[in-house]
Amino acid sequence: MRKTLALGVALLGTVVAPAAAESGRAFPTEFALPNGFMPEGIAIGNSPTAYFGSRADGSLYRVDLRTGKGEIFSKGPGTPSTGLKVDNRGRIFVSGASGGD
Repeated sequence: MRKTLALGVALLGTVVAPAAAESGRAFPTEFALPNGFMPEGIAIGNSPTAYFGSRADGSLYRVDLRTGKGEIFSKGPGTPSTGLKVDNRGRIFVSGASGGD
């Protein structure tokens, strides 16, 4: 059974409708994550891509915000990844939390 992460946007208590893609279709509001992933933190860079770190094993997952399709692109070291940041050059910085890496 896969878990999904639902993203909602609120502005001063008012729920905003999902944004529409250039094709006129609405962007997905849920993303399927791998079993046991335990997401922590989210980073979104200049491209329509979101990145998630895993508290379970430190793996990094990326999802295309236009399609909702994603993949683990970096297998973790076995310790949590808890904070992510994407800089203006597209590099991803990850906090190793209790693992210190």
